[in-house]
Amino acid sequence: MPRIVVLAGQSRFAKDLLDALLDDDIAPAGVIIPGWGDPGDRHDDPRIPVQPPSSGAWAHELAGRGLPVHRVQPERLKEIAASVDAWEADMLVSICFPYRLPNQMISDCPCPIYNVHTSLLPRYRGPAPLFWQFRAGEVQTGITLHQITADVDAGPIVAQTCVPMEIGVSGAAMESRLAVIAVGLLRNWLPKLRDREVSGVAQDESAATGAPWPKPQDFRLDATWTVERAYRFLCGTADWGQPFIFTDGEGRQVSLRGPAEQETSSGEPVYGEGLVELQCADGVLLARGADPG
Repeated sequence: MPRIVVLAGQSRFAKDLLDALLDDDIAPAGVIIPGWGDPGDRHDDPRIPVQPPSSGAWAHELAGRGLPVHRVQPERLKEIAASVDAWEADMLVSICFPYRLPNQMISDCPCPIYNVHTSLLPRYRGPAPLFWQFRAGEVQTGITLHQITADVDAGPIVAQTCVPMEIGVSGAAMESRLAVIAVGLLRNWLPKLRDREVSGVAQDESAATGAPWPKPQDFRLDATWTVERAYRFLCGTADWGQPFIFTDGEGRQVSLRGPAEQETSSGEPVYGEGLVELQCADGVLLARGADPG
């Protein structure tokens, strides 16, 4: 396998993928994570739309797994090229890295840079592709390995794998599944990229879609949604911990915590208490109402 350095944001998918790489005996030569010398600095930096700087605890955890770690500040991204050079990497692989890489850094990097993205590009470009796929009620997603260019998630595609999204799957379960699939994709394609046996295919810009980091209002749904779409969305994004708002056909708003929980007992589902009925476009969906008070 090529020697790779990983650019990893502090996200669940990045952690799952790093774990999967190690479980598959593909140990990165080093991991570069976002962060600052003083954790209190720059919390409002507009260049960090995705997530806060990586915690010292996570850096310690990675080091405990035997991985060399470098924390890079957003104004010092040029350090990435130096780290890649020092670790003698064949290529740099980005996984949910929250900083946009400047053109000069891409040019100065001594090896190619690729990104692992959790959608079938060019659809769902951006920092939270799975959220928007759950919100749209998609029945499939995928992993895309593509080259990094100046435009976010727009570089030539090396490989893609399509993955079904079952009804009721959680975001955590979907990310864990995609991480395992991504490892297989990397194992198959990175040696070919190192040996220059393949090149990427340009994305179809006419089919490109994208969206920003979700805001509280993006957790709203209404009576025009189908039961299946609403249920997929509630299940897939409940672990964000953000309250949902459902607007019924009369314009009334209902606060929700997430989907109804099902436990199979004697062949019949047992939902528990605190449920509300949501009249959707094609039927009624049970959901968990917000806690009183």
